[in-house]
Amino acid sequence: MNAPMPPDSPVTAIVIDDHPLMAGATRQLLEQTGDIRVLATAVTGQAGLELIGQHRPELVVLDYQLPDLSGIQLAEQIRRIDAEVRIVLFTGHDLSALADIIVWELGISAVISKDTPEAIVQHMIPCVLHDQLVLPRPLLNRLRRPQRVSLYQTPLTDEDIHILQMVSRGVTHEAIADKIHTSRRTVDNHLRKIYEKLGVASKIQALQKVLGDEQYAAYFREENES
Repeated sequence: MNAPMPPDSPVTAIVIDDHPLMAGATRQLLEQTGDIRVLATAVTGQAGLELIGQHRPELVVLDYQLPDLSGIQLAEQIRRIDAEVRIVLFTGHDLSALADIIVWELGISAVISKDTPEAIVQHMIPCVLHDQLVLPRPLLNRLRRPQRVSLYQTPLTDEDIHILQMVSRGVTHEAIADKIHTSRRTVDNHLRKIYEKLGVASKIQALQKVLGDEQYAAYFREENES
């Protein structure tokens, strides 16, 4: 989970939409929402991937139907570049059948209908920036509970759990490093090893997985109660 950005540090974004007018409207909407700076727009998935590789934005907003790639195909390729970037998918289609892929495999932050009024979208985007999932009810209803992971099959150390507890509270990598008296790079490497143990690619997916297992979730309940 990416930590919410401080007010004086605008969230950087890329918009991918093959309709220039829609891309422009989305850019304007994002920049009116608050502290978001759109770095660039692209009209194809491939062009968008190049921009993402170049700029490493914190947020990517894309149209589901592009001339060269579907939104799902594009999201898969985005994840290969950046496992942590927040992805918002605008669509005119019912994507309920893809619910598990969208949430569990790709860690997409939001699926928003193109029919959603602009005023509501402006409330949804800040939720995404604070690592909340924004999903239409039909898609949410199709989600299956993730397969449970046993502590004995994939053991996490006490330090792993402690770091994940801090991540769940939105503590930055730098602050985690200070708390456990190590470097930011060591924290990054430690998190990567945790992802490998859990078979995931991002913080959001890691937290979703541990909170879906009763043995893991107990540690987080204890943390919240302490």
